[in-house]
Amino acid sequence: MLTLGIAITVIPMVQEDVEALKALATSYAANRSLLSYGSIEISSAMGRAPTPEAARAGQWSVRREATGRYVFDGPRAYFETVFSLEQMKASRRKVGEGRYTTTLLSRRVLTDGRITLSDRICLNDAGDQLIRAAQIDAGTRIFYMYYSCPLNLGEADSKSFDLSYDIDRCLNANMYTWSLKDDAFEGAPVIRLTLRSGDFQRQYWIDVERGSIPREIRDQSGTGEPSMRIYYDDLRPVGCGAWLPFKMTVFFRDGEAKQLTIRQAEFGSRPPPSAFRMEFDEPEALINTADMVHYKPRKVWDLAELPSVSSGDAHRIILEDVPPPPVMRGHDEGGTWSDLLIPSGCLVALGVGVYFVYRRYHA
Repeated sequence: MLTLGIAITVIPMVQEDVEALKALATSYAANRSLLSYGSIEISSAMGRAPTPEAARAGQWSVRREATGRYVFDGPRAYFETVFSLEQMKASRRKVGEGRYTTTLLSRRVLTDGRITLSDRICLNDAGDQLIRAAQIDAGTRIFYMYYSCPLNLGEADSKSFDLSYDIDRCLNANMYTWSLKDDAFEGAPVIRLTLRSGDFQRQYWIDVERGSIPREIRDQSGTGEPSMRIYYDDLRPVGCGAWLPFKMTVFFRDGEAKQLTIRQAEFGSRPPPSAFRMEFDEPEALINTADMVHYKPRKVWDLAELPSVSSGDAHRIILEDVPPPPVMRGHDEGGTWSDLLIPSGCLVALGVGVYFVYRRYHA
């Protein structure tokens, strides 16, 4: 089995440091490129922990855990994390008549690289039934807003906490001043890369023997505790010759914690076409805001087989004929809506879809 690693000795010469930095970026990108398709079963947790060490060890004061799946192959990808109805109900807090706030939102997303189908799942007022807000939007922004995976696997234009991208900004865009230093992480030799811009600092502790994967990424603004830490643990060689961390932990300064654990991974064969479909319990109608089309209900949706307007299973949307929809308000941090307000009654996919269309054309 081929495994990727590089031997770098950091010496105090500017040109040698530049070459070492380029070698780190090349090694990291090469490791990710070997993971161009795959199928992953995950568990995803969010909650609170007293310290970064406790978060990594699973010693949390509050922990909610979802099951999930991630399948990707080139531009096609499917991702889901689904909490149980009991956990979703326990996390709710009433803030008004028929209005609740919650830290949990189950979601499923499917993309073909051109458009994205998203299915956001919350609870009704009684807390005994699921409410869905499913629709199709242009591009992949919504997919990658909800998706989460170690090393940003499958994301072609990876930028968020991506070692290669940050090194490119050092060398080609002069975004940071930087330094390299030999260091250790839990007794193992690593290279510490420090990036600075004003009072902002980002540090990578890089395992050069195993795909140049960062063992820790730490962000800090000003003095005091780091604002955020990301840990990649349980690094394993996988069948395609790459290294992959099977656990990712994110810890914020205020004690919020998130953890994604890979339970099973398959990189030896491409996922079948059936993996890139979204199935519903009951037939679901969809709004396509990219093409301004409303589709009749189906139980299984495949972005490669959307009905045409001429088929009779779809019709064009005329905004002037649509009444104002119910409102779903919230914001997303790292893929989870932390302040979701649920209106009384049912959120209809048609109404929510047109609401987003209306906002886009009347902003």
